[in-house]
Amino acid sequence: MSTQMQNNPPARTAWQERWRKPTLEQLLELLKPHQRRNFEVLMAFMDESSRLSRHITWFGTGWKWTINDQYRDEQGNEAQFLYLVPNVVQPLVCLPMTAAFIETVPLRRLSKFVREGIRSAKCAVDLHWATWTPGPESEANQLVDLLKRKLKFLERESDTDSATAEKAEGDGHQPPPEK
Repeated sequence: MSTQMQNNPPARTAWQERWRKPTLEQLLELLKPHQRRNFEVLMAFMDESSRLSRHITWFGTGWKWTINDQYRDEQGNEAQFLYLVPNVVQPLVCLPMTAAFIETVPLRRLSKFVREGIRSAKCAVDLHWATWTPGPESEANQLVDLLKRKLKFLERESDTDSATAEKAEGDGHQPPPEK
């Protein structure tokens, strides 16, 4: 009997199965109830914005199937907004942030949970990759406050870019050619 168990590998979950794209529900049902609720709190905030779109993407052996939301401005430019990694052992919330955004965040006003995630963020390709594993729902709500700040920052940045482009077109001046 033990030989038979050795020959049959354990069943793979929807999160682990590379060749079969799971649904959002399949990914969430694998999580513990409090972890699922945390992801639902974060996704509920993102569902409120018309500028965010949700995708389920395979990100390799580390993150496997990941829920990622992208921000799209009025010009159609896209930026990664948030990643939710539904790892059953340790679900991750990952927020890529630019240095310009971090400078606008009042770190002293944030909870220690959020502040520590930002301070320990790894930097790669001009982005700081902050990660958290929220426990109680209050920590997910603290992350929603940070997401609101990021969304406002991206909207202001988009509006500034639009105003600059309109001014360049309106006064007859063209931006210098790119080299």
